[in-house]
Amino acid sequence: MPKLRRLAPVTTAVINPVGAFKWSEDGSGMNSMIGLPHYSTRREAARAWHEHRRAVWARTHRFHIPQAAVFYDAMRLECIDRIRSAWQYVEFDTAAVLAALAADREALASFAAKPAARQIQDYLDVLRADLDEVERTALALHGTPHIRPYPHHLSTRFTYGQQREPAESTATETIQ
Repeated sequence: MPKLRRLAPVTTAVINPVGAFKWSEDGSGMNSMIGLPHYSTRREAARAWHEHRRAVWARTHRFHIPQAAVFYDAMRLECIDRIRSAWQYVEFDTAAVLAALAADREALASFAAKPAARQIQDYLDVLRADLDEVERTALALHGTPHIRPYPHHLSTRFTYGQQREPAESTATETIQ
C-alpha cells in the first residue's frame, strides 16, 4: 500500500476571540453561526472568555449584552425584548416589563459581586444606566393610548467601548 502524503501544509486557524464570542452562543464551534474559527471545546472557550471579556463587551452595542455573558456569567437582559415586543399592544404590560427588569437587575448585581466583574465595571455602570432608561420608558408607556411610537431610543449605534450618549432621559419626549 502506498504511503499517504499531505498535498498541502496544515494550517491552524487563528481565532478572533471577539468574532468567536459574537457569532456563537459560547465561543465554541458547537453552535457557530457563520463558520468562523472558534474554540474547539467549551472549556477552551471558557478560559478565553475570562481573558477577552472586556474586548467582547467593548464591541457590544449598548442595550445588548454578549451571548457569552449569558452563558458564562449568568447575566440576562430580557426587559428590552419585553418592551420592544409589547410597545404596540392595546394595553401595555408594564408589570411584565418591570418583572423582567427586576430579574435583569438581580442577575447584574449577582455578577457585579464577583471578582471577574472588576474588569468591566465601567461597562456594567453603563448597562445600569440603560436599565434605568428601560424603566423610565416602561413607566412612560404605561397608560398611554395604544397608538404610540416605537421606543427607538432603546437602541443605539454606540458600543460599550465607545463614547457614551447623553445621560438625560428621552423616554418621555419620545413617547408623548
